[in-house]
Order: sequence, then C-alpha cells, then structure tokens
Amino acid sequence: MLNLPDRARKSGTPEANLADASHLPAGPVLRPDFERLLAPRTVAIIGASNNPDHLAGLPVKFLKKAGFEGKVWPVNPNRETVQGLKSYASIADLPSPPDAAIIVVPAPLVKQATRECAERGVKFAMIFSAGFSESGDGDEQSELVEIARQSGMRLLGPNCLGCFNSESRFYGTFAIALEAGFHTPGNVAMVSQSGAYGEQTCYLARERGIGIRYFVSTGNEADIEIGEIIDWLAGRDEIDVILAYLEGVRDSASLVRGLAHAQAKGKKVIFVKVGRSATGAAAAASHTAALAGDDVVWDAVLRKYNVYRARSTEEQVDVAYAAARAIVPAGRKLGILSVSGGFGIQLCDAAEEMGLEVPPLPDDTRARLTALLPYGSMQNPVDASGKATGKPHLIGESLRVLAHDCTYDAVVGFIGTLPLVPAIGKPLEEWLTNAREDFTGRLVA
Repeated sequence: MLNLPDRARKSGTPEANLADASHLPAGPVLRPDFERLLAPRTVAIIGASNNPDHLAGLPVKFLKKAGFEGKVWPVNPNRETVQGLKSYASIADLPSPPDAAIIVVPAPLVKQATRECAERGVKFAMIFSAGFSESGDGDEQSELVEIARQSGMRLLGPNCLGCFNSESRFYGTFAIALEAGFHTPGNVAMVSQSGAYGEQTCYLARERGIGIRYFVSTGNEADIEIGEIIDWLAGRDEIDVILAYLEGVRDSASLVRGLAHAQAKGKKVIFVKVGRSATGAAAAASHTAALAGDDVVWDAVLRKYNVYRARSTEEQVDVAYAAARAIVPAGRKLGILSVSGGFGIQLCDAAEEMGLEVPPLPDDTRARLTALLPYGSMQNPVDASGKATGKPHLIGESLRVLAHDCTYDAVVGFIGTLPLVPAIGKPLEEWLTNAREDFTGRLVA
C-alpha cells in the first residue's frame, strides 16, 4: 500500500482507489480486444459530407488519401455519392455490418444513429459529436451506453477525435494536423482523453521523426476508457512506448489494470496528467467531464507503476524520442564530450540535478582520448576544444571511445553550431549515422 495522505485514502473517490489493487478481481483477466476498432476491414461514416474540408468530410478524405485498403461506406440520405464513393441512405442499407462506424451527426441525431448501429451489428462506434456530459447532459450520454450494451457494441467518445492506425492506413479521425502528412508506423502509441492534445502531440512527434503507430482519443469516455486502451497496447509486441494524456479517472480498476499490464510487459509509459491546480481541475470537468482528483495521489500511483509523468508537452515528446530507441541505461554514470568547456560544466550541473554521476575517466580511456585530442582537456567532461573543429571525425571517434568504455552507462556529446559549416556538418552527420550500429547497447545523445 502506498503511503498516501489520509484525505485521499478515505475519500472514496476513484483516484483514491488507484493506490490499492485489492479491489481488482482475482484470477484470469479478460483483456480488451480493440482489433476491429484499430484495424477494421469495413468502416461506415454516418453523416459523411461531400465537402472534404468539412469536419464530417475529413475522415472520408483522409481514408482515401492515405490509401486505406478496407471498405469505406459513407451514409448520407441526401447524396448518391460522397467524395466519389457510393453513398447509402441508411445504416440498414449497408452491404454488411461494418467493423467500425463513425458517427458525425448533430447531437440530437446521435441517439438514433447509435441505435441503428447497434441493430445492424456494428462492433465499434466512434462518436465525434459533442454536447453530452461535458456540457451537462449526462442522461443523454448514459442512454447511448445502454443502447450499445444491449447489442455488445462498444462506444468510443462521444466528444472524441477518433483514432488511427498508421500501419493499416486507417485514419478514422478528423485530426486536421494530418493535412501536414500521415504518420510512419513506429513503436510508439498515443492515447488521450483530449483529442486536440493528442493530435498536437502526434504532430510534434512526427516532426521529430517519432513513428506513431496507433492514436486513440477517448473523449468523454462514456464506455471505452483510457485504461482499457493502455491495457490493449501493453499486449502489442510492436509497441514499446505509450504516451497518455489524462484529465481524470472514472474507473480506477481499469486504469490500474492497464498500468500494471504495461509495467509487467516492460512498456515505457509517459503520462501528462493535468488538473494539478484548482482552476485546471475545474477546466477538466468542463472539457471531458473528468474529475481531476488529488495530485498527490496521482504522483504516488504513477511512481508505483513506473510511469514517467511529464510536466509539459515538450517534455513528453522529448522523453518519447529517447524512449522509442528502446535503450535504457543500466545505471547513472554519464560520460560527457563537449566542444565547449562552458557547456560541459552546464551538463555537469544538470547531471547532478537529475541524480546522475559524472565519474573521472579511467586511465586507459584517458590515454586513448589524449591520442585523438592532444590539445583537449582529458577530464570528464572531455573538452575537445575548438581545435577539433577542423577534424570532425575526431569528435565522432572520441564519442566512440566514451561509448565503448564500460564505466559509463550513457554518453552525451555537445557539438554546438559546428554542423552549420558544411565541411564539418556533412561528414559528422555521415559518421554518426554509420556509427549508430556501434552504439546499440548504450544510450548516446
């Protein structure tokens, strides 16, 4: 049991239960199966627009543009075709029950569309429409869940941005950032209660060269919750890193089960949990109707399940960039190489602040580096000095020496603005690219 404040232990709120797994059912766990949600063979878009730039037209455009190989069935009783695809007057007219349906009609029409999906045997329905519990209409949202449960259909949303699977080129979303380009399948997944936050983070990750394979926006979480998605992702061999954005928890058991599964599978989970302040918690309640909870409890729970809590989007992307390489240093000993003595000192200060050690160079390593950099300072940090700028290969070779020294668990090199000089930058880039194979067992930044 975690050492938590009494106010959290006695509150009876979902976040208080996060700290204690005793409420979880014993015995075999039935894992959620979202295969047909994230890799559907047939997709219906209810309320699809012929305008490719309209919110209701974006999913059709993205699915076509990305080259989705499954069947896309627009449902629009007012048109015979939608963006060049045959349109159907109703869900009942579809050739077969679709694996997934996207509901993008006005809020007053969502209940009827949900009922028709359930009656048609749809497996998963994504509701993009807003105007439910986030705006105070919890009863209407509860009715959607009851309709779905009668047929076994699962609901994503409402008030969500949908999901995508970059490997199968399924983009069941209206994420406008996709206008800048689609994602490369990598070993990273993103699940977010906020669609806009998830979309922006995926965009930043793509700009950094991080391959996002799966993205899921859970929205109001009337049915499918973030913990279930984490649980499913934890069981995917192709995923090493899970990014998550959370405003609050509804089902603590689901989230604990997902985090525990990810921990057991060795997945790296990087959380942004907002609502630390009173105003932030109030904003979360009005956004996705989430209860932000006690922040002290959250810190303790995330530590328990080895989850990294990022304090900003930039930090979340930075940590994901490092974690996606699947290299975890075995210890805290850091080797530093810098072309600037000042930055070397700054890195030492940062290392101490972060609990890292900067031990002296072993004698044999010092001798090898001195042979390469006779004009440098052979301490740790190693100061290559400005004389190395005319021989960029020496910087690379020096990094290799540090990386191969078993004293250091990780190595960081600072080369400043040197790559701006083509005669230096190009050969240095080529050397580092070719040398990456030598660094596979050690983190070199």
